Amino acid sequence: MKVDLFNPDPPPKGEWILRLLPWLLGLLIVGGIAFGIYRFWDPIVAVFNRGRTQLAALTELIPAAPDPLEPELVATFTPTATATPDIVSTPTPTATATATFTPSATPTATATPTATPVPIPDAGTRLVWTIDDAALRYVPAGEFIFGSDPNDPGVVDNEMPQYTLFLDAFWIDETEVTLAQYAKCVQVAQCTEPANLTGPLGIEYYGLEEFEDHPVINVTWEQANAYCTWAGRRLPTEQEWEKAARGENGQLYPWGDGAAISEVANFRLFKEGTSAVGSYERNVSPYGATDMAGNVAEWTSSYYRTHYRNLLEELTATPDPSTMYNGGVHVIRNGAWNDNDETRMRGAYRYAAPNQAYFSSTVGFRCARTP
Repeated sequence: MKVDLFNPDPPPKGEWILRLLPWLLGLLIVGGIAFGIYRFWDPIVAVFNRGRTQLAALTELIPAAPDPLEPELVATFTPTATATPDIVSTPTPTATATATFTPSATPTATATPTATPVPIPDAGTRLVWTIDDAALRYVPAGEFIFGSDPNDPGVVDNEMPQYTLFLDAFWIDETEVTLAQYAKCVQVAQCTEPANLTGPLGIEYYGLEEFEDHPVINVTWEQANAYCTWAGRRLPTEQEWEKAARGENGQLYPWGDGAAISEVANFRLFKEGTSAVGSYERNVSPYGATDMAGNVAEWTSSYYRTHYRNLLEELTATPDPSTMYNGGVHVIRNGAWNDNDETRMRGAYRYAAPNQAYFSSTVGFRCARTP
């Protein structure tokens, strides 16, 4: 008798077929799946490969996260005006060195240059000029009364008509140039000795220590001009000279409108010659210039005109000396130690040099300078 290992008890007749049906159905399903895989394998592989290719493309578009174990390469660039950056090789945990850009200097902001305003000096500001140790006084820009009114005492035709003029700022010597200062120019061969070495009244004058602080005299216009050029200055115009002496309002004398007397100026032979510059405390102009009345008359850079009737036109024209008074001679300003007429101490007083080679024991000079 045969024994059924799966079912020791033999099933009833015909029932075994029903028991085999699930197995048969399972075999059919497995076989169908296997057949489908076999039949459609190539299309499935093609679809899979295409999907993998697209996934790889998307992966390349997304930046990969940095490896926390490996430092990131960062280029830092800071521009400077002059520094040249160095390339410094920085070691990393891996065998390959990572280059890092390190600037060699910290940048600084470059300031834009701006014009620094130059302060304008006050009227009468004092400045010491180192070339010849001269003291200068500041005369600010502005209008002033130039010339004389017909009713002024002692008025002369060559001082009229009167004008209101505008002058730019300038500096003028506080005192007349002294013998000691002039001698410095002679020592460096930039000036020549005065044309006459004796002083007023025939007194020995030039080169003596006791007269070093007196004004230099007996110099021609050319000698005076040479000195001012050497000193880095120039002779003043007669308009500058008059403003420095009278101020803006046209006062008669440097000290005001009060009469000239022996206590305020050296004239009428009170000293029988020149006096040391700055000896008279009251003989000071509105800007601090001394001895602009008395002591010695002074050269200017202006050519002499016999009147001021065409002054404005003449001031703006290029002077032609050959057509001017006496062939072109320069103006001398101020009265001197030997003048007996006090009206010659007025700031408007003027006269012409007889010729270009003129010199006198009554004539000296002072210099001016444009700021």
